[in-house]
Amino acid sequence: MIFLSENNVLVQYEDGHKAYVGKAEYALSGDNINIKNFENVDLDVSQVVEINFTETGNITLDNDENAQLVYEKPGAPALTKNINFNESITCYNFEANSLVQKKCEQVNWEEGDRVKVFGVETDNEFQANFIVFLK
Repeated sequence: MIFLSENNVLVQYEDGHKAYVGKAEYALSGDNINIKNFENVDLDVSQVVEINFTETGNITLDNDENAQLVYEKPGAPALTKNINFNESITCYNFEANSLVQKKCEQVNWEEGDRVKVFGVETDNEFQANFIVFLK
């Protein structure tokens, strides 16, 4: 599961022998989880299962005008990851209190906006898979 926001999650599930990705909107009520909405999303399962990097920070531009995530960890302030906006990244934006999937070029963001970035990190590379533009 990938927790996109406080009450939105991407889940991998199987139906028969096929794997799918769905997006669920949920609410917690005591010890119960109430699913408000569930829909299949057109994402490859590998985009979900390979995630090994999740950080919340601010999106900024570096000196060459490239997008980057600026985030902090205890004892290590102002860490950065370059974000290469391409067709493999799925973006989510809040509209009317709902999390809506959009093409990244359709999201109107400004430098300093708060984001949550999910991706795959290897020794020398980072590839963002999902970006949630927070309220």
